[in-house]
Amino acid sequence: MFVVLLSRLNIPTPVEGCPSAECARAIASLHSLMDHTVDPCRDFHTHVCRRWEALVRLSYVDESRQQLARRVSRSLINANAVSFFPRNTRLVAAFHRLCYSFMLEPDAQAPRAEMLRSSVGFFGDLLTLHSYSDILVRLVNLSLAQGVHTVFGSRLLRPGAASYLSLFPGKALGQKVRPSSTAPFDQYLPILVAAAKSIGASLDVNVVLHIEEQVKRILTVSEDGGTGQQELKAKNLGSLTAALDANGWLAALNAHLPASQKLSYDSSISVDGLDSVKSVLQLFESLPNHGVAYLYLNALLDAFRFDYLRTVTDKNDEDIVLECLQASAEAMWHTRSVVADVIFGNRTSEAGRGVTGDVLRWILLSISHGHWSLRWMGGAMRRYANRTLSTLSLHLHDKNDCSTTYLDTSHAAEYLLAVKRPEEFPAMYLRLRAEQQQSYLSNAASKGDIHRLHFFDEAPTYDVTSNTLIVPGSLRVEPLLYSNDVPFEFAAGTLGVLMARELYRAILLSNASGLWTTREESALARFQGCIRKLALTVFNVSIATGVSDEHGLSNEKDVPLTWIMAARTAHEGLRLALQGFRNASNSARYWKLAQRTFFRRFCLLTCGGELGAVAESETVPPKFLCLLSLANMPEFAEAFDCPAEVKPDTVCALE
Repeated sequence: MFVVLLSRLNIPTPVEGCPSAECARAIASLHSLMDHTVDPCRDFHTHVCRRWEALVRLSYVDESRQQLARRVSRSLINANAVSFFPRNTRLVAAFHRLCYSFMLEPDAQAPRAEMLRSSVGFFGDLLTLHSYSDILVRLVNLSLAQGVHTVFGSRLLRPGAASYLSLFPGKALGQKVRPSSTAPFDQYLPILVAAAKSIGASLDVNVVLHIEEQVKRILTVSEDGGTGQQELKAKNLGSLTAALDANGWLAALNAHLPASQKLSYDSSISVDGLDSVKSVLQLFESLPNHGVAYLYLNALLDAFRFDYLRTVTDKNDEDIVLECLQASAEAMWHTRSVVADVIFGNRTSEAGRGVTGDVLRWILLSISHGHWSLRWMGGAMRRYANRTLSTLSLHLHDKNDCSTTYLDTSHAAEYLLAVKRPEEFPAMYLRLRAEQQQSYLSNAASKGDIHRLHFFDEAPTYDVTSNTLIVPGSLRVEPLLYSNDVPFEFAAGTLGVLMARELYRAILLSNASGLWTTREESALARFQGCIRKLALTVFNVSIATGVSDEHGLSNEKDVPLTWIMAARTAHEGLRLALQGFRNASNSARYWKLAQRTFFRRFCLLTCGGELGAVAESETVPPKFLCLLSLANMPEFAEAFDCPAEVKPDTVCALE
């Protein structure tokens, strides 16, 4: 007797390349931008960017941000005119309309003096203080209780079950207003000082400008990276300045904290840029009259930054919309929920997290287990990096993230209805923001987010204190991100690269942990040298790769290394994500097409960058951020069937 065992044959099936209408739309949109008359192997940046830059004068990310801002603005303007919208939506819409009207008002001296008179009650008493300890206590009050940060700031954060207090460097006058080339800030400052004199304030423009230069030198260091975040015991707060001891600091801070969250001597305080905070506090301690006139103007600019923007002649509608939405988020925290509803509609928070979470998962897997892993690190640094990445959380600022249950908005309608003229907007903004700040502080259970409105940020942001990657809404909408119906290579080439870049910038190429040894320093130095040689050999350009030492890579935003590593990491994430299809009958062909899509999407991020956000923060022209990254990846030449001379002879690796 013969027993015949029958088993199902494992016949490879093809990979479905584009199963949905959304996928077909994504592919059509991508290929409509490509210039197929240009050989990708000879000039890939022109192949990808020529059509884009002929049509759009912005970077790929900036264009997406501005389109999203316009859509939100239109929705709010419509909501302001229709009564059946929810109350919170109508309040945000009313605020947006007032801000928008104010920004479009012609620049006039008379309303400016009137605005000053209505704002003086918020911080005019600064000009009457003489003792530096009294001035510091008042600055703590302004920052913690009203949200007005001057040359330093303080805030209470509640990211999870626990809460903590944060101290951080503030901003110089010019840093608060984002000065335009058509309206230099040093031309606006005398106008503001003259208006202040009209209400009795005694200010000297030359003295203010002299202090401004000193403050700018100190606080620019903190913007460029500074010393990172450090913990400081409350009992050591007196080390910040001799004018106020630990008891004085504790009394000033605890005056505004709820009973359950007051500080003790053993409490830990997070200080961002400790050296900068110390330096700026010690500067004002040494100044005549402790620089109260400068501090007054600094506080005043929290509201008068809108007045400055009225004087800018080259501002566009999108600039106004973004500024007003940010102001609304600062004054009424449920703005986040309203904006999220406009952007994502009925899509649930969990569904919205799905694609973004998948991208982050593959990026993290690529960093920790991919071909380019963490083997360049020593044991201590590798353990720290693995621990940090394995516990990293994702924050999307969806409406479910923005709990307003404990934030009192009862006065918002009253304040908004009381405003009859546009020039009343700055004082109304200050009043609303102080009200919301008090509501947040007085309710220990409130999870209201007092950070910036991240919906329109240009890139993901890593928060070291909460070990969180914040991904703005502007990066989670088409064409930067599609749903799961669109192949993963679309997301890997855009959001995947931007996520990986921020993780390298903030964690992997930074020595905030203090665990770097000569091993990490040497590995990074070799990698930098290899990249410089590659740029010179292939493109005949000399590039600055930044200075690396025991502090890690300094001025990370000014070097191409994070882009090179991000492209490599996101590509590896794509390879890992598609491993499940390796037995498909058309896997080789699909992998080649997937890589082509990935590389095109990656280089789209650098299109139009000369006029966009990338160029403002990079010393290397955006074109080379694309080309240099691809010149270090043999996979690019293989994907496009390039001739042998296009393939790199050597590959620079961080190892």
